[in-house]
Amino acid sequence: MNIDEDFQDYLLELRKRVCSHCIERLPNCPPCAPYGKACGIEQHIPELVNICRTTSSVRIDSYIR
Repeated sequence: MNIDEDFQDYLLELRKRVCSHCIERLPNCPPCAPYGKACGIEQHIPELVNICRTTSSVRIDSYIR
């Protein structure tokens, strides 16, 4: 997976804080892609970062939309 340098720090932090709790995580992961497991975070990191950068709400509804 080719992740833009702009998103590398976000991806590392997400892997540390979110992936460690993933119920689908394979042994020795993340990253999961080298093991043939598609990860929603890895696949959508630009969109996830954009949502967080452009949304400011205490309610989850805004982030879901």
